[in-house]
Amino acid sequence: MPDHGTGSLSDGVISTSNETMISDISNQTITLTNDMAASTSSSVTTAQNKLTADVLVNALQGNVKGVYEEVFGTYKLVATNPYPVVTSAMYVGVDTNKGMVYYKIAFANPKAPVITTDLTTTAVTGTELKVVANAPDKGTLSYEWHKVSGGNDSVVGSSATHTASDAGEYYVVVTNTRNSLTATTKSATCNVGTKVDAAEPKFDTDLKSNGYIGDKLTVKATVTDKGTVSYQWYKDGMPLSGETGESYTPTEAGKYYVIATNTKDDVNGNKTAQTKSTECTVSAKTTITNGNASLNITAPAKDATVADSKVTGAGVTQKSITWENSATGNDPWSNFSGANFAATTYYRATVVLTASEGYVFGDTASYSSLTVTNAQTVKASVSDNELTLVLTFAVTGS
Repeated sequence: MPDHGTGSLSDGVISTSNETMISDISNQTITLTNDMAASTSSSVTTAQNKLTADVLVNALQGNVKGVYEEVFGTYKLVATNPYPVVTSAMYVGVDTNKGMVYYKIAFANPKAPVITTDLTTTAVTGTELKVVANAPDKGTLSYEWHKVSGGNDSVVGSSATHTASDAGEYYVVVTNTRNSLTATTKSATCNVGTKVDAAEPKFDTDLKSNGYIGDKLTVKATVTDKGTVSYQWYKDGMPLSGETGESYTPTEAGKYYVIATNTKDDVNGNKTAQTKSTECTVSAKTTITNGNASLNITAPAKDATVADSKVTGAGVTQKSITWENSATGNDPWSNFSGANFAATTYYRATVVLTASEGYVFGDTASYSSLTVTNAQTVKASVSDNELTLVLTFAVTGS
């Protein structure tokens, strides 16, 4: 007869000391094959003979399947544990009133978790720390994250991952739990430093919101960490090939901007930082013509102040004006630098006009019929986007 060991019953309860007790095998995840079934025509002892300790260990390890017919009734017992965690089973006794067979079960210690991907040795604040671990005996894994700082070791998390918000030394203890027994493995230590990113560029010289074809666009960006600043120009959201300088002269209308990039390789965080300039809408300039110039000058008059005679008009700015006078209105003309105009004298003004922002002059031929209100004669010429006017006046009166 197989040795089941010894035990005693007391109202169906077995004293187990420090050993784990499975009191009702019908409620356990056990399957016994028919050839291991107890006889239904014999005594309880026959059932005990059939259900040996070795058979029970084998069953608890999940290596058999089927239905076990007890003399006390029929129990369907399903094996769900395919891993050997039971090391021994000692028969204790049978409670015929309750229809239970009692065994003392000894479980194997769980195996220590295996860390297949460990922590890196260094990281920066804001990094998600993570290990990859498994339990060789398919136990349940849990995690306990520790932070060591200033000589203090404190638990800071219990999830599978942990985001290091502060600088310090971090490690995780991985625990494998089976049948209330545990085994642990400690990870490597990760030294987390304060994250330092490349500084964002600042535009000391930025683009205006509006610009014009042919006018140079210029930017200038600086950084505080002595990184290297580079530029990329864009038109309508697309990069302009080869345009990586501080200036660009547009030849087409569109929306232009610059991305300034700071590169700083010796920081432990993001090694590049970018800043976008103001977006500049570039359009064609308005050409100043005979029809839209609307030029006007305060004509010289007896005793009038010379400085008050200036040319004004749409889209133009007077750059300079010089005066000459003549007694007859013909050559020779002499330079005139007086403060006031005199009577019965002819005056000639040479005026240089520049185009205001958004305006441009045509060619000389396009101004052959240009008029200036209050001027008796007008001659016009264009050079280097400047319009030069020669105006003549006669001052009468006594």
